[in-house]
Amino acid sequence: MSRMPAPPSIPASVPGSTLAAPPGPAPAAASGTDTGASADAGTGTGTGTGTEAPATPRLRQDAARNRDRIITAACEVFAERGIDANVEEIARRAGVGVGTLYRRFPTKEHLLAQLAEDLLRALLDDARAELGATDGAGLERTLRRCAAVQVSKRGYMMKIYEAAQPDEPRMAFREALAELLVEAQQAGTIRPDVTITDIVMLMWSLRGVVDMSAPAGLSAVERYLDLLLAGLRPGAAPLAHPPVPNL
Repeated sequence: MSRMPAPPSIPASVPGSTLAAPPGPAPAAASGTDTGASADAGTGTGTGTGTEAPATPRLRQDAARNRDRIITAACEVFAERGIDANVEEIARRAGVGVGTLYRRFPTKEHLLAQLAEDLLRALLDDARAELGATDGAGLERTLRRCAAVQVSKRGYMMKIYEAAQPDEPRMAFREALAELLVEAQQAGTIRPDVTITDIVMLMWSLRGVVDMSAPAGLSAVERYLDLLLAGLRPGAAPLAHPPVPNL
């Protein structure tokens, strides 16, 4: 994995490059609010020599707050400027120094992996919350939520999905979708010959809709999602072809 030029003197926006921390002293805080290495001490993400004092509860709170700020800022900046956005802009938006960002996320891949894990776990929690819904519409609500997420993260959704490591949250989300599908079929809101593979394929197909309907936003995506959902309703002729295997 290639290393990026040392910030902040050289812009760190090379596509696909890493955000490895440069040698020597950490760069100065971007906004004057950086808590620096002290805020990351004892969190397992610092790069100290082992001589730091154990982290106090206050330092751990500061480190957690910095982490949340970086994640929020990265989501905003990537959504606005795409995956090749300048790392210094993320640090400025988060109100932390570039050095703190490096200590938390040594490479862009680390940052994307964290975004992916947070996103998948949030979607998983929402899907599991729909299990047991008496109206049989839990699957539809989950699919609409996923469509809205794809729209809000249009500029980097695919990179987030590719960065999802490990696969556990992704597989758990698929399992929750499968349970929601069974519940919908038992409630009579989804045709009985639909499989979880069909649902996954339909979700993937929405990516093209999201990309092509950028000017119209979520309303256009909702239209085509309505068309997809209409094809899942009971009453249509049986499907003539099997689903894609092993997806």
